[in-house]
Amino acid sequence: MAATGRAVTRQASARTRAVLARSYASAPATTATAAVIGTPAVRRPVGGFRGGLAGFALGFGAAGTYGYYYLLQEYHAASNLMLTTVEELQSSTQKISSQLARVKKLEADLQALSRSTSTKEDASKSKGELLKVYNGLHEELFSVKNRLWGVEKDVNTALKGVQAGCVVGERRV
Repeated sequence: MAATGRAVTRQASARTRAVLARSYASAPATTATAAVIGTPAVRRPVGGFRGGLAGFALGFGAAGTYGYYYLLQEYHAASNLMLTTVEELQSSTQKISSQLARVKKLEADLQALSRSTSTKEDASKSKGELLKVYNGLHEELFSVKNRLWGVEKDVNTALKGVQAGCVVGERRV
């Protein structure tokens, strides 16, 4: 096999020399030399390893790009969710602070009322004093009624005496 490979190489070299030699002798050979001059680009078939590596790189790049895009979308969604949560937290904090201010105001009002209100002992003292005043007024009412009754009695006896004296006096006259 090695002998045949050398023979093919010798024949190709001989042809190249012949083409090169002819290029100076005739014009049509010039076009042929243009194709032969320089090393012809040998197109190697893509091997399995190089194709697999290129496919892997292309797939990895596409998957990486899609993953980055998906991650970016998730990041935006999460940051928007976080922003709305922070806004809700801020509004609830404002509500709580307003409620706290209201509670403090109510506590201050309650303390002011507790200072100005009377205690149970004060109420019982006032009740006792009120009962004493009521009893005193009741006793005075009874004494006034007794006096009035006495005056009515005196007036009735006086009227009876005047009526009797007038009748007797009329007889005398």
